[in-house]
Amino acid sequence: MFKPVRKFLSIFLSISIWGVMVCAICSCGGGGDNFRVKGSFKNLNQGEFYVYSPDGVIAKIDTIHVDKGNFVYTTPCEDPGTLVLVFPNFTELPLFAQPGKTVKIEGDVTTLQDLVISGTPANELMSAFRHDIAGVSPPEQMRKAEAFISEHPESEAAVYILSRYFLQSPTADYAKAQQLCQTIAAKQPKSVALARLQHKAALLAKSAKGSPIPDFTATDCLGRPVTKAALLGAPVAVVTTYTSWNYDSQNTLRMIRREQRRRPGRVKVLTFYLDGNRAELYRQIKRDTINWPVIADAALFDTPALQQFGLTAINDNVVYHNGRVVAQHLKQSELIEKIKELP
Repeated sequence: MFKPVRKFLSIFLSISIWGVMVCAICSCGGGGDNFRVKGSFKNLNQGEFYVYSPDGVIAKIDTIHVDKGNFVYTTPCEDPGTLVLVFPNFTELPLFAQPGKTVKIEGDVTTLQDLVISGTPANELMSAFRHDIAGVSPPEQMRKAEAFISEHPESEAAVYILSRYFLQSPTADYAKAQQLCQTIAAKQPKSVALARLQHKAALLAKSAKGSPIPDFTATDCLGRPVTKAALLGAPVAVVTTYTSWNYDSQNTLRMIRREQRRRPGRVKVLTFYLDGNRAELYRQIKRDTINWPVIADAALFDTPALQQFGLTAINDNVVYHNGRVVAQHLKQSELIEKIKELP
């Protein structure tokens, strides 16, 4: 199953900086108790996948090796936090880490949505939620997500689900997100993760439909100043994020470039490179003939200009028409169709 993505894995492993998804607000150091993950997979003898943390449980990408269908992953953990397992097909599986706890993952890798996670209440609730939304429509997923948060506001899973379904989807609902933040805050008043999420919601509101292109100042990877003017002068403007290891994000840029060539002067683009591999960035710009500004700030997701656009994920995007937001957080195919259909 994993052979077709071996090239992806080798590139992914070479990335030494994973500041993209790391926040220093909540971190786990080398001391204290460990958090352990045990896995048992069917239909997978050997393979490997990756794990990162959006809130600092680990400060870089780690590799998980599977042998004879089993693996054990252990990391120091002093405070609760979130780990995300990334499978070769880019499916992500959230896990909620706690000091001294062990979580088990069991199931068939050919049906990742059916994996069962056990060991702590938050992980078991998240596992049940994943099974509950499997195969249902996006609007029904949103309804179930809201119901979950209302029923389990004390759970770490509620914070993750709020972010995933109300802030990071094409149908994001920022007003509802703020309301649900208050629901969770009543039960988790000291949650650092929730405080960060509330800040994130405020940033994302800047990309709500109808919002204007923000005023910003930055420097691109070639040392040139970049301002709002870079996105003016054409009916369509697109702001994107990408990395050297995410093929989808790279392909998105190629497809946008194709649209630029098809209808010259119609589309302006600005891209944020969320990766520490500068050498690969320059190779990709030359290879793909990227002719628009690419900002590669060492602050990555904390880059002030990026936060002005409310983008918080890899291969994220916001689309402007005549200077106003018309769409955001689109899938690759949706983004290209939106660019094509705008007059």
